[in-house]
Amino acid sequence: MRIKFCPSIMCMKMDDLKGQILKLEAAGIDRFHLDVMDGVFVPNFALGYEDVKSICRLSSKPTELHLMQSKTSDYIDFWADAGVDIIFVHPEADYHPALTIQKIRRRGVKPGIVINPGMSVDNVFELLRMVNYVIVMGVNPGFAGQIFFSSLGSKIQRLIELKKEFDFELELDGGCSTDIIKEYSRQGVDSFVLGNNGFFKENTSYSDTMKRLRVLSGDAVSSTVPNQPKIKILITDCDGTLTDGKIYMGENCEIMKAFNIKDGYALHEMLPAHEITPVIVTGRNSEIVITRAKELGIGEVYQGVSNKQKLIVELAQKYNCNTKEIAYIGDDMNDLGALSICGFKSCPADAVNEVRDACDYISPFSGGAGAVRDICEKVIKNNKTILI
Repeated sequence: MRIKFCPSIMCMKMDDLKGQILKLEAAGIDRFHLDVMDGVFVPNFALGYEDVKSICRLSSKPTELHLMQSKTSDYIDFWADAGVDIIFVHPEADYHPALTIQKIRRRGVKPGIVINPGMSVDNVFELLRMVNYVIVMGVNPGFAGQIFFSSLGSKIQRLIELKKEFDFELELDGGCSTDIIKEYSRQGVDSFVLGNNGFFKENTSYSDTMKRLRVLSGDAVSSTVPNQPKIKILITDCDGTLTDGKIYMGENCEIMKAFNIKDGYALHEMLPAHEITPVIVTGRNSEIVITRAKELGIGEVYQGVSNKQKLIVELAQKYNCNTKEIAYIGDDMNDLGALSICGFKSCPADAVNEVRDACDYISPFSGGAGAVRDICEKVIKNNKTILI
């Protein structure tokens, strides 16, 4: 299972919320971690309703809400209305935590519980079968920048065993330094909350940090595939890969799409120069795509394709090559069949999780923002390293 990284918004610079969210998504984060503190359950305050609502609206990634407040059950509807995907509660915050978990489920939100450093697994054992997620706090909740409690190893190990039985995702929150991430990701922890210790640092780009964390966790998505044949054809989807996935409609119903110049250069100049044929395959029909393809000199354009996997087999026959000699770039569920048979599977940073899990390489760039250029460069580089 791919390790998930969840940056804590309260550790982020809040003066450019939208810009920061876009940068984090482009870097390849998996979820946003939203801390709510009421000054009662913990001696601090963080994130209000409008903050949470704005983040849920701006983000294309799932959001997990960590409620550090008393009488949590009274506020489940309130926070669910903000649009979060996961709600974590502290069992000790309510007299009947099982009822709180049921209330979360009734709102169509996935429930999780948080185990503080001073709470044993036995205290929450019966709740484990009721939730989708479990957070182990590596520090006392309420403040960022604390050091991870080294005595938590046996608790974490027990939960790693129990998650096989109860089928929950295990996450660590607090003090997740690079050393902690490296150690526990390889033992079986599924996800990590990223804060000041392991992520938000001055003069360090989110993309570079994410790449290092992927390597540290043993979960790096390689730009090369073992025993990969030389790539002869690169196929890219259009909406969400060559574009940002948005369709702009004017008042007269005219449709517009935005393409990236760097992506276009890679398809028009770089691939042909290295004897790789560019192909565009999309499930939609649009004259805009035809026009853009003509500008780039791409003769192979297929629109309205419902079965992309079948088309790839036909293209392999047409070009007298194996499907393993084809690279594919996709971003959504309808690309999974095509990805499954190609030799090099790739996607933009903002692809859906199912596609990300199926890929050999995930670009640090989003669709329409240089992902195709980045992937083209990787394919060309890989071809140069293959002995023929």
